[in-house]
Amino acid sequence: MDIQGKKILLYVSKFHGYEKKIKEALEKKGATVDYIDNKVHRLDPHATNGRFKVIRKFIYNYFNLIDFYVEKNVVPLIISKAYDVFFCINCYSVNQSLLNILRKNNSNLYSILYLWDSTHLFNWHSLTSHFDKIYSFDKLDCETYNYRYLPNFYIDTQHTLFYPDIDVFFVGTSNFDRKKVLDKIISQLKTDASLVYFIKLLEKKKLCPTKVKVLADQFIIHNIIPIDELDEYFIRSRVILDIECPFQSGYSHRLIYALSQNKKIITTNAHIKNEIFFDAAQIQIIDRKNPAVDIKWIKTNYTNISSSNFVKKYSLDNWINEILSGIQIDR
Repeated sequence: MDIQGKKILLYVSKFHGYEKKIKEALEKKGATVDYIDNKVHRLDPHATNGRFKVIRKFIYNYFNLIDFYVEKNVVPLIISKAYDVFFCINCYSVNQSLLNILRKNNSNLYSILYLWDSTHLFNWHSLTSHFDKIYSFDKLDCETYNYRYLPNFYIDTQHTLFYPDIDVFFVGTSNFDRKKVLDKIISQLKTDASLVYFIKLLEKKKLCPTKVKVLADQFIIHNIIPIDELDEYFIRSRVILDIECPFQSGYSHRLIYALSQNKKIITTNAHIKNEIFFDAAQIQIIDRKNPAVDIKWIKTNYTNISSSNFVKKYSLDNWINEILSGIQIDR
């Protein structure tokens, strides 16, 4: 689709600056883009695996927190504007009122939903039927709900070439069992004093910290590392560690980016072995309950570039081309 001169409402949560990159990429293609934060809510009632599900749902239904956010922070920005495309990523702050207003004010609106979280984590089934086209990064969700399969994108950036001086790299948020998995992996990495690893787990500060610590303080951070700094550590690393959320078959941005940069990968996502680019010399699959890390494998370099060539089609520019493909808009 040629989006030159088209007006797009981009509704995506703030996530490592990706929302800015998507907006810039759409604008480079000639679109006029309005960005609004698709706010992630604490204790989101759509979350399927969190604790206190009944309490969360009661709080949100009683206080109408999502409705309040949409009414106060979204509707005033869109009520008098016309759009050709509504491009939404996840449904954190989507409700029926928002969808109705967009349809009422834009009779020819084309709506696109991309899910970069699994339906095992968030249940948005009551909202998905209102979108013209739905993509998901999770292949199992696509097979179950007839969504279009499209892996996450990576941002193609130019780098100064580094000889790897970091053997293993991981930075991620603390969720599910990541802390326990990391603790088991780190205990194995410590057996070789020559290994250099940069491992940080982002965790919210607790008012009442627990006395029993699963992971040493040196591996815990409480503030987000700037994306440029993260990227430098990433490029300097030989092996990228990927611990995906349980119940999820889709690949993280981290994993796709690692493939594009021809990095070696240690991952708990066993679904990757079914991909045509899978190469055991590059990708080591570990069991999340009993992760066994091959130290010798970590130290060897990887020179085959077949996987990096394969994932070129998932660069942000190509990813957007696929998202917008086949759309017909008459205004």
